[in-house]
Amino acid sequence: MKAGYPPFGYYLSKAAVHALASIQQKELDKRNQDIIVNAVSPGYVATDLNNSTGGLTTEQGATPVVHIALLPEHSQLKGEFVDITNAEKPIDWRHGTTPELEARADRITALNSMEL
Repeated sequence: MKAGYPPFGYYLSKAAVHALASIQQKELDKRNQDIIVNAVSPGYVATDLNNSTGGLTTEQGATPVVHIALLPEHSQLKGEFVDITNAEKPIDWRHGTTPELEARADRITALNSMEL
């Protein structure tokens, strides 16, 4: 990142994925399709993409993804965004930061700093 230029493209792409999950779910619900769409953040996982600098193993990052993929039929968690800190409760990304979001960010930072 160049000095003074935050990675807006990255942030924008994440917001777009979250919005897309919500929009797709609404469209599927209108058509009475029994399909669930959610967006999941696995956290900062050590991968080749980040030169293994992530603080989480691939197994740890896969946990919320698998949890969401195995939701029971007729789940109420639909068209939402969840992360590794609590795959049961969606993040309300539409309304900006809250103490709860800040606490989740602190937990993610702590998870990312753990020794692998």
